[in-house]
Amino acid sequence: MRSVGYKMSEPRCKDITKTYPYRAVDQFVSKSKEIGLDERQMQALVKEIVKYAKEKKLLSRGTALLNMVEVFKICCDRLELSIEATNDLVENIKVSARLLDGKPLHVSENIGGYSKILCLINGKQIPIELLAISKRCSKALQMIEQDERSMLPSNEKLLQLRIKLLIDADHRAKLRAILCDDLLETGVPK
Repeated sequence: MRSVGYKMSEPRCKDITKTYPYRAVDQFVSKSKEIGLDERQMQALVKEIVKYAKEKKLLSRGTALLNMVEVFKICCDRLELSIEATNDLVENIKVSARLLDGKPLHVSENIGGYSKILCLINGKQIPIELLAISKRCSKALQMIEQDERSMLPSNEKLLQLRIKLLIDADHRAKLRAILCDDLLETGVPK
């Protein structure tokens, strides 16, 4: 909650186990273990609950948010959708990474036409996220003309996408298995 600007006060009593926040967190952990969440998944769920509470202006409820049935269900559903979307994206990258082989990406397929990489992006044959995590795509972006480069996401936007995709160790491992030595990890914290 502190990460989104909500100030939480420290308990005044010496025995923290007798405080309402402790009981709320303890109940949340028990409930999460019952449904089979591990520690990392619980942390992700707490972050999602806090994010949801900030959107709905419910932060003043404190740790009691963790045990609100409706909030818990909504946030679980949001996390499931997020995981499904990421899995779909990984599968899409797996399929489209094959299109990077062959002719150099910075070269035009037709005389006077756009480069292969821009045609693949505009034709929605490869996702923009692949630009962010592929070394071959990164080299091609450096070699294309400036007017073509301006039609694609900026280096800052690509870095944000790369961090979002590779910050999770599981997703990073899946993408490394797909792209092997072509995976670009520059700028992503280990």
